[in-house]
Amino acid sequence: MMIPPSVRAIPPSGQLTARKGGAVTLECKASGNPVPSIYWTKKQSGAGKSSAKIGEGPILTLERVERQQAGVYQCTADNNVGEAVTVDMRLDVLYPPDISVDKSWIHSGEGFEAQLECIVHADPQPTESEGLNGESTQTSFYSKEPSTPVFELTTFGLRVQPPPAIPPE
Repeated sequence: MMIPPSVRAIPPSGQLTARKGGAVTLECKASGNPVPSIYWTKKQSGAGKSSAKIGEGPILTLERVERQQAGVYQCTADNNVGEAVTVDMRLDVLYPPDISVDKSWIHSGEGFEAQLECIVHADPQPTESEGLNGESTQTSFYSKEPSTPVFELTTFGLRVQPPPAIPPE
């Protein structure tokens, strides 16, 4: 008797967390008759982006995980009886703050304020920031995609003042 495929995620929640540099194993179980073949893809964000096959079989192991590997992975089971079926699994990658600057030079005049920006990628969200001379700063975070907990911007202001007078020797 021919039975269409069915598939389920292990764990059933489909949620997995890994640390940057570590390994993670995604797993799904499929059933049907004939026995379904299984393959894995990673969902791509944006219109018109197709997902390439990244693995075959019920287990997908990712070694030395990087933050760019976070996202939704799909396990697809197909046995040519009815439609292929998929289950989504979400991988979150935890990593310490990775800080970069957009502009290495900021020009300003005496008495004017300059906006200093640094780009911070982190998961989970950083809780503290430090400014000039160890002073705390007003920090603003935003995420490019509301569904992802990746925070990318912190800014603070700096007033340019003349240096104190240096007494002659």
